Amino acid sequence: MYNTNIASMLKIQQLELFRKRRGCRVSDAGKLFRQYSVFDYIDDSYEFLHIQGADATYEDISAYITHKESSQ
Repeated sequence: MYNTNIASMLKIQQLELFRKRRGCRVSDAGKLFRQYSVFDYIDDSYEFLHIQGADATYEDISAYITHKESSQ
């Protein structure tokens, strides 16, 4: 069941983790997340993503972004 509070925390957590691991600014990470609709992806995949650990979710989101980048 979708929980708005948990989904919001997951989005913030993943944006910050992505920023740290990629060594970029929050604004750059946010731009990339918006460009590739990562926040929508998190909403759509919420049932799967919210039960994973932060590292596994990061890997899933990174693979999603890489796939989107290579599709353009």
